[in-house]
Amino acid sequence: MKDLFSLDVADFMPHGHCVLWKKEILFPMVGSDILIFLSYSAIPFTLYVFYKKRLDLNTDAKKILLLFVLFIQFCGFTHLISAYNYWHAQYYWELILKVLTALVSMATAFVIFRNLNNFLSLPSPAQYAEANRRLKELNENLENEVASQTEQIRKDKELLESLFKSMDDGVLRITPIKDKKGEIYDFSCTPLNDKAIEQTGISKEQLTMPSMNEAIPDYKEKGRFDQYCQVINENKTFRFDPSDWKINGRLFRAIYTKDSISDSVFLFITNITERENLKSKALANSRLSALGELAGGVAHEINSPLQIISGASRQIKRSIPEVTVEQEESFEVINSTVKRISRIIGNLKRLSHKKSEEVNLIQTKKFLDDTCDFISARVHNNTITLSKKYEERDEFSLKANEVALSQIIMNLVNNAVDALNEIQDPNREKEIVIDIHDDEYMSYIEVRDNGDGIPKEDVDKIFTPLFTSKEVGKGTGLGLSISSKLAEDMGAHLELDQKKGTAFRVVFNKGDQS
Repeated sequence: MKDLFSLDVADFMPHGHCVLWKKEILFPMVGSDILIFLSYSAIPFTLYVFYKKRLDLNTDAKKILLLFVLFIQFCGFTHLISAYNYWHAQYYWELILKVLTALVSMATAFVIFRNLNNFLSLPSPAQYAEANRRLKELNENLENEVASQTEQIRKDKELLESLFKSMDDGVLRITPIKDKKGEIYDFSCTPLNDKAIEQTGISKEQLTMPSMNEAIPDYKEKGRFDQYCQVINENKTFRFDPSDWKINGRLFRAIYTKDSISDSVFLFITNITERENLKSKALANSRLSALGELAGGVAHEINSPLQIISGASRQIKRSIPEVTVEQEESFEVINSTVKRISRIIGNLKRLSHKKSEEVNLIQTKKFLDDTCDFISARVHNNTITLSKKYEERDEFSLKANEVALSQIIMNLVNNAVDALNEIQDPNREKEIVIDIHDDEYMSYIEVRDNGDGIPKEDVDKIFTPLFTSKEVGKGTGLGLSISSKLAEDMGAHLELDQKKGTAFRVVFNKGDQS
């Protein structure tokens, strides 16, 4: 008989002969070998499952695990071949298996010996228990700390929300929107309290803007985008009192400051329209009062010299035996000039005695004639033509405060003169037109010039207090804002029309004139 390797095994006898084929010995021995094989085969399978699920094992651990799998499995095979050889004589196979088992055993022993220090450094169960106890203690402390911090954050949040709700300022959060490179290209806006809605008069839906680039396209041109970026990137704070923007005709104080927690901008806004109106009114009243005092003083000081000039002119004329045509014309110029100055002085005296709040019925043409007496000299001295288109219109009356309306018209004419003086072309004709209009709905007085107009970017700001496009020292930025407030106090309003030149109108709605 030959085995798998063609070796003659006829001289060998099965291992069962050694126990004389006694069943009470044979079957327990064979059964034990088979059970040992099955157990040894189950252990490598378990180690393999462990190896697949423990992805954090390093290379040395994997090698040791693989050697253990081979060692235990070969041990199992030796018991299996031993059980087989109780009836057969395949001792060459048993030899091969035992040699392989020996080699694997040696390799496993070598690797284990080489890593003995690593095994010795492994924590003992007691050390693991102590480590777990400390870890549990740290975890409990951490949980307590987290709970404490969470509670503090909750309290701070409630306090912050309470402050936001109780403060008079409206609060908006301006949150940056960044691209893949981390650069800010847009902002979103979210109202944080109801005061923001109350202060602006805008609904929460309108104030909530996912993209300010889309909702307010011109905020970049006005520099607000750059200001928001500076607040975030440079931790700057900006305060504007008043700011240069209007919402629903309201003026605001605006403060931009950084929210370091969310890396965004807090925008605090306060409606200061009433305060600014009171300031403008107080300034206007003080100017009107000063104008009245000045007018009274000037009228008194000039009236006496005029009488002397008039009397001297008559005396000179009587002393000349025969007055020539040229002399007669000269005397006429003197007399007409004296009368004109007297008329201006009379108007000054009349205006100086009127109250700044008094509203009377005035005739538009006579009122404008008197007002033009004050402004004609400055207009002509700047080589500007003053056209009185109102002389061609039908007469009508207005209920207004004569002093305030006079100041408005003079301020509009002075602004027109300043605008026309900026024209560089010496050959260009400069003209200021004063006109009136009256129909069943409204009446207005218009001052129009043929200058270059107001730039589009400044149109929304011209009635804002302290805004001026003039050079430093040439404008206070209060003229139009005061004029607008004076018009409102009379039940009128000031409006701009640039369809043909630059025209400002003092408009009286008929409903307000009843």
